Amino acid sequence: MYYAPSDTPALCHTSSLVEELGQIEFVFSDKTGTLTRNEMEFKTCSVAGIPYADVAEEGGEDEEGTRTFEELQGLLYGEAEKSVSTGAIEDREREVAREFMALLAEVRDGKTHYQASSPDEAALVAGAEMLGYQFHYEILNVCEFNSPRKRMSTIVRTPSGSIKLFCKGADTVILEQSRQGTTIHREDAHSPRVSLKSVTLTQLTQDYATEGLRTFCIAYHDIPEAEHRQWASIYEQAAATIDGRADALDSAAKLIEKDMFLLGATAIKNEL
Repeated sequence: MYYAPSDTPALCHTSSLVEELGQIEFVFSDKTGTLTRNEMEFKTCSVAGIPYADVAEEGGEDEEGTRTFEELQGLLYGEAEKSVSTGAIEDREREVAREFMALLAEVRDGKTHYQASSPDEAALVAGAEMLGYQFHYEILNVCEFNSPRKRMSTIVRTPSGSIKLFCKGADTVILEQSRQGTTIHREDAHSPRVSLKSVTLTQLTQDYATEGLRTFCIAYHDIPEAEHRQWASIYEQAAATIDGRADALDSAAKLIEKDMFLLGATAIKNEL
């Protein structure tokens, strides 16, 4: 066995493995990466309820059409010739888009660091780099991903001194922990304001899922300094716990992962 792209031959670390493999007759698996290349590619995303991809597509009568990544760049950097929205709507979309991109990438000392514990996360960071977005934040705390919570969060301090929580995870849990009643303005829809949750959920289920893309929802929350100090002491106590440490950390994370603003969703393609 040999993998040519990385010039890596197969290595046998135990002689008993061959004997055990000889007893296997069938393999059943639903784990991502087992039957795929595990090569993730950032394909499309939804920001403030607006879908973006490489190629623009027209929407239906009451549906937002897909905009291009070039238009997203224009929105991020205020390039009027590339932007679609206008006035206050554009300003709000830009604010959400910048928070969205801040969640995907981290830059230190002028160099991009791909700190990814999985190919999914590496693809998200690569997507942010593709759009030319970088930022400098101080990481204060990290609430790691686990199966019960189905999400992970990073708490950062921005250059202005404010504290933010960025959260990424399964659509069901992120939508549940996001603020109720958040709406967005649509210039081309019959109804001037529509539910951000319902628009994002429709895109996840009808567009991204039908294409077999791996999806995540992302959200953020502004944390007052006093609230973070109080929570940080609880988090530190949980981290120092010996018996039941994982449960203690989960409980601490749930205290801060609430009342989040839904930024949008990402869709990643895993090559077969």
